[in-house]
Formats: sequence, C-alpha cells, structure tokens
Amino acid sequence: KNPATSQCIDQRVMEYATGRTADDGDWAWMDEATPEFAAGGHVIPALLRQVATSDGFSRAGPALAAKD
Repeated sequence: KNPATSQCIDQRVMEYATGRTADDGDWAWMDEATPEFAAGGHVIPALLRQVATSDGFSRAGPALAAKD
C-alpha cells in the first residue's frame, strides 16, 4: 500500500532491463508508469511490457560483461 514500493519496483525493473541507472527521461516515464502499475494490481508482465515499449528501453546501456 506504500506508493514508494511501486516506484521502487518500476525503477529496479527499468534499470535491470536497460543495464544502466535511471536517468531524467526514465524518471519522467516512471512518474506516469508507477500509478498505472499500482492501479493495475502490480502485474509484473504488464510492467515488463511497459518497460519494453518505453523510450528508455531503446536507450539501453551496453551489454554487461559476463562474470567468470
């Protein structure tokens, strides 16, 4: 029920999906996506779809190096 929980999940999913920390453009997206995610019942597949179709996802960071 804490709104910070939804924002934290949005942020972590975006950062994981893009391989970089959130930037100003991501925060603007999250300001819109977080209420939708919460209102929709915190459905992770729906959040993943939102992230994958966001402008921030198209600016994904370089691939992370594999750990030995």
